[in-house]
Amino acid sequence: WLQWKEAGWLTITPGNVVDHQYIRAELVALSKIYSVQTVGFDPWGALQLSIDLDQSDGIKMVETRQGFATLSEPSKDLEARIMNGKIRHANNPVLRFCAANAVVTKDPAGNIKPDKSSKNGKIDGIVASIMALARANLEPKAPEDPYSSGQGFRQL
Repeated sequence: WLQWKEAGWLTITPGNVVDHQYIRAELVALSKIYSVQTVGFDPWGALQLSIDLDQSDGIKMVETRQGFATLSEPSKDLEARIMNGKIRHANNPVLRFCAANAVVTKDPAGNIKPDKSSKNGKIDGIVASIMALARANLEPKAPEDPYSSGQGFRQL
């Protein structure tokens, strides 16, 4: 982990436990740089953090559970994007590590979701990517401004 931190691929919270206030400060700082529309979160262990971010910091938090109903469609979307060469990850070693630990679990209805290949494997980067796709696919797209391309003007 430390080599990934030193190389800038991974941010580690200080201390021996997850520091939710550190994560909160990082998300607030990132929201000032990027146009964050929503953040999907799993309520298991992060409910208070999500409330603080939503109510105090103005970051729209949306519960994104880790079951088949929530993750199947974006998991299939991610798989299709990978197969079509539409995903670029700059050879990110953390994401590569997570992908190597991930397997696909199917339910009887054909829904899929990621799972760990072993109890010690980490797949957080893959799950975060799928959760981001789940949010992006559900967010309404802003209508294109017809004037930005010059197509909104008509000659009479």
